[in-house]
Amino acid sequence: MSNARKLILITGGTGFIGNHTISQFLSNGYRVRATDTRDWFLSIHSKHRDSLETLIVADITKPGAFDTAVKDVDGIVHMASQFTYKITDNEKDSIIPAMNGTKGILQSTVSFAPKFKRVVLTSSFASIADFSKGLRPGHVYEESQWSSLTYQATKDDKRGLAYA
Repeated sequence: MSNARKLILITGGTGFIGNHTISQFLSNGYRVRATDTRDWFLSIHSKHRDSLETLIVADITKPGAFDTAVKDVDGIVHMASQFTYKITDNEKDSIIPAMNGTKGILQSTVSFAPKFKRVVLTSSFASIADFSKGLRPGHVYEESQWSSLTYQATKDDKRGLAYA
């Protein structure tokens, strides 16, 4: 089956990495369903408008939020996560919403996307950064490195550290 027939759901596509990810899929002949409908976003990809569809997922932390978005997809790239600068309780404001969004898209996929082949979950720099070592300009991070932070440490932290 050619790429042109395959439909990929991309969440978080209006972010820097997400937008470039969408561009790569479109340039390689895939159809893309993105979870955003901002005008600037659609204009950036106007060359591929026939291969790009958009929809809104209002609250990714709610069960069933992705039920419609995953229908008929062949693959999923999940980059979306709820984000706020107003973190008062790190676990409640950051960690639990991220986990619920990921669990939700996986549950929707199993229930409503019978032909999917692959789900790709992404994370941020926080998953490999060891903040206890401070800033390390010039350090090369590799896939073998992971953050040493525990769930409990990030849950209790008042600075908004992420558990990835």
